[in-house]
Amino acid sequence: MESQRAAWDRLYSGNPRPWRGADPGDGSLFPSGALVLEVGCGSGKTAAAMVSEGVRVVCCDYSEEAVKVCKANVPDAEGWVVADARALPFRDGVFDGVSIIHVLEHLSDAAVAVGEAVRVLKPGGTLYARSFSDNDMRAGKGEPVGGFTVRGNGIGYVYRSAEGFAVLFPGVGAADVAVSSKRTRFGGTRETLSVSLVKPSAETFADRG
Repeated sequence: MESQRAAWDRLYSGNPRPWRGADPGDGSLFPSGALVLEVGCGSGKTAAAMVSEGVRVVCCDYSEEAVKVCKANVPDAEGWVVADARALPFRDGVFDGVSIIHVLEHLSDAAVAVGEAVRVLKPGGTLYARSFSDNDMRAGKGEPVGGFTVRGNGIGYVYRSAEGFAVLFPGVGAADVAVSSKRTRFGGTRETLSVSLVKPSAETFADRG
């Protein structure tokens, strides 16, 4: 299978805006003034929506080409970093929020990325994650390779159920996963799963002791 990094670099070098605009409400996922890490920033559509609402965003992506495009599209971000979601180059407890939108479905070891996101959150900070579900119209369409479904652009996907998505997050059950289904103009349905997780505060840990 082709290197995933190479596939992502090719995608962003050939198309500076490969995805549609941000979903309604993405700009207000975090309060104005919050310092948020956008993991998997891509071309910057979600980061741009958050910046427009006064959120201070650090943009991070595995693809160097994506970060170049994001920097051009979101010049008012706080910073741009090339890094793997599974090994974030930040200290513990730095960010008020972490956003991981349509990233975890590209990782077989997604729980590692979630662990890193929680690590860099301040106590009381919020992690927001969203991925396509196994009921999405594109689930299973592509070539099965090493646990992934690889589409024509060379990028691999792992489509998870609500239960499979929930187990990636500490203390989260399937009932805590929000499911959203949207019909497309072509008749199919895009279905996403999302989780909003608040990192326990130091006081909460103390209370448990």
